[in-house]
Amino acid sequence: MVAHRTPILYRNSYKDANCGGELQARLVPLLIGRITILCIGTQRSAGDCLGPLVGTRLKYLNIPGANILGTLAEPVHAQNLGQIAAELNCSRAADTIVAVDACLGNRGQIGWITLRGGPLSPGAGVHKSLPVVGDVSLTGIVNGAGSDQRDCLRNTDIRLVSGLADVITEALAGALRHVRAGVQCAQCSTWNIPLANVGQKGNGRACQSCDGW
Repeated sequence: MVAHRTPILYRNSYKDANCGGELQARLVPLLIGRITILCIGTQRSAGDCLGPLVGTRLKYLNIPGANILGTLAEPVHAQNLGQIAAELNCSRAADTIVAVDACLGNRGQIGWITLRGGPLSPGAGVHKSLPVVGDVSLTGIVNGAGSDQRDCLRNTDIRLVSGLADVITEALAGALRHVRAGVQCAQCSTWNIPLANVGQKGNGRACQSCDGW
């Protein structure tokens, strides 16, 4: 994974006790309309299974209204990402796509989670040309970058990846539940976040997706 030059909204080590809560707080205003969590990676590589781990854990939590793509049983990887990205674009089934992926980085930043307000390029770190995906991106640095990126991913400590997945899952689940505590639009069924900047009309709220009531 290589992130585009999009703004960093949050970055911290997963070992920081405040990381999950702080990440959740920054995710909430970004989750607008119909939400898809696109968890990228494969169960065949320890370092590259961060996305499928997050997807599997979110699926297990069964949060209403959250479309989760990419699990250990049904991964989203290099072979099918193009088709899935095209289907999402054509169907317009999501207003917000959150892309989750593992990445390599500086050894001093192993274990860091980064939230960006923009897409990422899966596979770029291992010289694969794949579609740019996501309106929002979440990445976890699973190992240091080396001359053989695939080898770095294969030789990653699964305990580190599991710890990253725990924090990212906690933050996403909390943010999704907060969003679902809002008001559902009668016109397009979008769930609207109960924030002060959502418009008011009578006893209803302006929909963030279709401007209905």
